[in-house]
Amino acid sequence: MKQLTPEQLALLKKPLPKGAIKQHPTKKFLSTIKAIYIVERLNDVFGIGGWVAKNEVVEKVNAWVVVKTTFEAPEYGIKVLDIFGGNDNPDLGDAYKGACTDALSKIGSYLYIGMDVYKGLSDKPQERGMYDDTITAWEVEINKCKTKTDLLALYNGNKATIDNDQAIKDLFKNRDNQIKK
Repeated sequence: MKQLTPEQLALLKKPLPKGAIKQHPTKKFLSTIKAIYIVERLNDVFGIGGWVAKNEVVEKVNAWVVVKTTFEAPEYGIKVLDIFGGNDNPDLGDAYKGACTDALSKIGSYLYIGMDVYKGLSDKPQERGMYDDTITAWEVEINKCKTKTDLLALYNGNKATIDNDQAIKDLFKNRDNQIKK
């Protein structure tokens, strides 16, 4: 069984290019990673044909598709089991593809790919590969909060994201100071 080399591990952990990150389509204050960049990184590390993602549809309700995916890189003895992905695209073919790429993105994070995005390792979005619009979207959401209760509800609903991003924490603190009640 092959062992991952230090170079392969470094490549898995290497930050993704800016173009790999896009704003979440419905949660404007979050980012997502384009799946093709994950595929490219997996090919670079394990080789084309050196890994496989096996998808099993576990639920389909109307346009909603949920898959369970298992990732394997057999030469390295690497398995990531039972990762779920979902998608509700009205085009059923796109819903199936979207569910599979959703699961693959999660698998990528288990293999270090894109972890810097999810961990918020920098206060500057451009250093994490995120669009500058992400902070602007947070500013919009935070400024919609008219009371401290509204602000707390937004914070509690997004605690993990906020706690890992100093720039967003600062936006919350500033808004908290502006609100009188």
